[in-house]
Amino acid sequence: MENVGPENATSSPVDVVSQNDGAYRASLRGDIDMSTSERIGAMLAADVPPGSNLILDLSDVDFMDSSGIALLINTSRRVSSLTIQAASPAARLVIETTGLAEVLGMAS
Repeated sequence: MENVGPENATSSPVDVVSQNDGAYRASLRGDIDMSTSERIGAMLAADVPPGSNLILDLSDVDFMDSSGIALLINTSRRVSSLTIQAASPAARLVIETTGLAEVLGMAS
């Protein structure tokens, strides 16, 4: 696996790793809201090529609002497949409440 995200991932809200099978795994952390979603989206767009398979780890997301949902939907449109493998209670609540768990491919 090759880390393709920022060199200092601990201070970044996004850490992207290219996996051996050609898929990308992105771990998001902190708040995903109107003040951070644009930056996170730009980082994902820079590190994950269009048409890729993307696995999202949202286990370290502390808060997500509708800006986070928009980020997830826009990201799902850019990639071939999107799977949310892990979601914090805060992220899971927003995704499930909006009815997007199945649309976004959220694993149980």
